Amino acid sequence: MKHEAVAVGRIGTPSCSKKADIKSTKEELELKSKYKLGEDSRFICTCLFSKKTDIKRSKEELELESKVRDASPFSQNSDLNTTKRNFWNFDQSNPRESLQLLLNGCLQLTSISRHFWILSNWFINEGACVNAQFPIPETPLHIASRFGNIETALLLLVKGANVNASRKNGYTPLHLSVVKGHYDVSLLLIEQGADVNATTEAGLTPLYLSSEKGHSDISLLLIEQGADVNATSMIGATPLHLSSQEGHRDVSLLLIERGADVCATTCDGRSPLHMCSKNGHKEVVDLLLDQGADINSMTESGLTAIHWACIKGQHDVVMALADRQARTDTIAGNGLTPLSSSCFDGKWDVVHLLIERYGRKIVKHTTCQHTNDITPLTSLVLKKGAPLEILELLVANGASVHDTDPVGRSSLHFACEIASFDTIKFIHSKGVRWDVVDAIGLNPVHCAMKWRDADFQDKIKELLGTERDVAKIGCGSYGKVFKGRWKKNNEWYAIKRLEPRKQFTVENIEQEIGWLRMWSFSPFIISPYWSTSEKQWSRRDDNWNHIFYNVMELCDSDLENWMQTNPCGKRDRREVLQFISDITAGLRFLHFHDGGLIHRDLAPRNILLKRNVVIGSDPPRTVAKISDLGLASEKTSAATGKPFPLHSSGWKQPDPFNPPELPSIATSTPLNYNESVDIFNAGKILHRLLAFKRAQAIQPNKLTEDFKKQQPKDITSFLERMLHKSMEKRPNAYEVERETKKWQADYNNQAEVLLGSS
Repeated sequence: MKHEAVAVGRIGTPSCSKKADIKSTKEELELKSKYKLGEDSRFICTCLFSKKTDIKRSKEELELESKVRDASPFSQNSDLNTTKRNFWNFDQSNPRESLQLLLNGCLQLTSISRHFWILSNWFINEGACVNAQFPIPETPLHIASRFGNIETALLLLVKGANVNASRKNGYTPLHLSVVKGHYDVSLLLIEQGADVNATTEAGLTPLYLSSEKGHSDISLLLIEQGADVNATSMIGATPLHLSSQEGHRDVSLLLIERGADVCATTCDGRSPLHMCSKNGHKEVVDLLLDQGADINSMTESGLTAIHWACIKGQHDVVMALADRQARTDTIAGNGLTPLSSSCFDGKWDVVHLLIERYGRKIVKHTTCQHTNDITPLTSLVLKKGAPLEILELLVANGASVHDTDPVGRSSLHFACEIASFDTIKFIHSKGVRWDVVDAIGLNPVHCAMKWRDADFQDKIKELLGTERDVAKIGCGSYGKVFKGRWKKNNEWYAIKRLEPRKQFTVENIEQEIGWLRMWSFSPFIISPYWSTSEKQWSRRDDNWNHIFYNVMELCDSDLENWMQTNPCGKRDRREVLQFISDITAGLRFLHFHDGGLIHRDLAPRNILLKRNVVIGSDPPRTVAKISDLGLASEKTSAATGKPFPLHSSGWKQPDPFNPPELPSIATSTPLNYNESVDIFNAGKILHRLLAFKRAQAIQPNKLTEDFKKQQPKDITSFLERMLHKSMEKRPNAYEVERETKKWQADYNNQAEVLLGSS
């Protein structure tokens, strides 16, 4: 079959500044049938752009040829010697190797357009390698496939190109042709043996990419050739996740008809329905629900499809989900309901829809949730700039304007600070007094006048309870931890008192508080509620210091105490594997949510345990939660090549088993490391948890032969990867989570088999 390809006008080659002087005659070219060393630039340049009598080129071909010539290392505006030295890495002392490099580079350039397939053939015959990935880091077949150049792709395959060659990140030629929607090239590659289930480093198959781009014809081709419709990426997403996320109904229907699981979930519990609801693709929402998707399924953070639609303000999707009886009484992380989610993000049309549809019931449910007992619903909407109409609607359906937040601020305080005068009059008309002061002595009039120079007073015990209710439960390098009971709801909380130090500034404290709020949407990360601060005189510094109080959920213990209470050999294997699964899920969320953080101080003392926690539809259990982000760093340092600063309490009290890339003593020299430092430390924790004897984990960074004999081989081999000396050899957090969940599933299956046989 004759394959047609579309020529690409833009030539993506390096630009140069000056062309070599070429004066070769036709007779001279005929004499130089073979390349002679030392005359490489003259010969290749002349042969590349000389007109052959047996080649009839159109005007379009000549224009494209001109573009290639202008962009090549032999441009009239280039300094040939500089070009060869810098781009082509030309080495006069090794001309044969330099010739090979030049031929390979020219073959890559001519693979861009179908108009140069004859020249590509000439370069191959002269010795260009069809599988070379230098100077451009991909093979000529990758380039031809990406640009839809079917003539050159066919030529390269005939000449021995590897149809399944992978470039950096694991992309094959088929991946690139699929992404760009080149059906004919994709068909050719498959006919020549391309693997339709080949995966990139991120676990992406060609079907995953065609589904994301909405190429229904290519998706059908791949499925008919054996592509796995339920293949998962590194994050656990299937092709249906991506087609749903991008709103491609036709591709989604095709995948479902060919066996795609409509209830498949990613590592953090997101289903295709969650993704299309978040992005507002109502047609795909209807399709998935018609095909059996669970309308009330929850993510790891407790978010349902209607949560996502409310957060993003997808009015039509919210209406569609409500029409199908989606639950609105579900509670996500931090107590968010669908109504509070839409309020928090200022989606007032969705708020109006929910209240009109569900009335007092949804307002009462949202008001009663834990977060809104701390920050009243009316105060929340005022802080987010709600119009008077929304406030009136909430109050008419049972929301109170009389409740105060943890520091005593009423809805009138917030209204006087940011709302309209009509809103202020409305709140005052409901009986909210002007003379009520907050924790720092400000009344609503003060807020209106923006008078904010009053000092903070010592209100922590008054805020959280009586003196007998407050007790110290721990301490760290930069503060103490208390537990206290708040008078308003009689609930217990953990209160972390943070005092700035030379190596732990006010900025570090505020950063930790902010990060805890951003990363609290995982049930495996400790949840903060609110924070406050006060000024306190420091005799040591002979100055006023800001003392911060971070109020968080109260846990029952930490992993270090649990391991001491439950020594090696006496631990419940099922509970150990569950803790491991929780820790790795929290680490995955920490590393990949919103750009990612590196904990840098991951240790058993910073893994807290909380009893009777319900996650999704699972029964109540003890959950392990990662805490203490005070020493965390953003992952962007690794991406930009900047060294990470060194300030860790773990290094202040040196750990003899630090990751090899870190010193065992504190140093002020910035170090280069990345998130794999957390993987190493997690490996030590997992090793200690799994050990049957104390002697097996005396050196938590090394596995003893006794430990290896008593543990399954897949566990020991994976732990050795986590504890590898080389950062590059350690798995990432997604891989760690998948592997530990497999350990847990294998153990549960074995336990069921043993139980059945007995």
